[in-house]
Amino acid sequence: MTNFQICDCINPDATTILSSSSIGEAESVLLKYPAAEIYILNELDELVGLVPDYDLLKFSWLGLNRDQPIASIMSPISIALTSSDSFETLVQILSHHIHPRIPVVEGQRLLGTIDRATVMLALCRLRSGSDDLISESKPTSHKVIPSPKFVQTGKNRNFREPGFYNNP
Repeated sequence: MTNFQICDCINPDATTILSSSSIGEAESVLLKYPAAEIYILNELDELVGLVPDYDLLKFSWLGLNRDQPIASIMSPISIALTSSDSFETLVQILSHHIHPRIPVVEGQRLLGTIDRATVMLALCRLRSGSDDLISESKPTSHKVIPSPKFVQTGKNRNFREPGFYNNP
């Protein structure tokens, strides 16, 4: 389909922590570097699992022992890509699984992650015929858009408030 390469859109800034680190340390890392998950590495820098932010939230809410090793609550990596995988494989995985981002590995070493937003950008560029798929405007941050405001009508239907999309 394309000459698009997975290595063109890897985000190398994945949030990681050693498996011997405590849950409390993982919470601190997550607060310092906001991410949807923390990737867990062993002492050889091999990817061994991940802990989603919602698991850390749940753990904190329950007030469980923060001194436990993070490895005690990590999930195994169920899906990973390599830099040699095809664009079609990448799209297929991201469109059929709930995971918003997929780790990219070389052997067991974590190279980074690829997320849906970057793949959507690549697809848009493919449709527009742009040769430079990623580097022109690789997303660097997310803009927070307020949720639509709804008003109740007399017929139990919700309609968007006029002018919502014109607000800054």
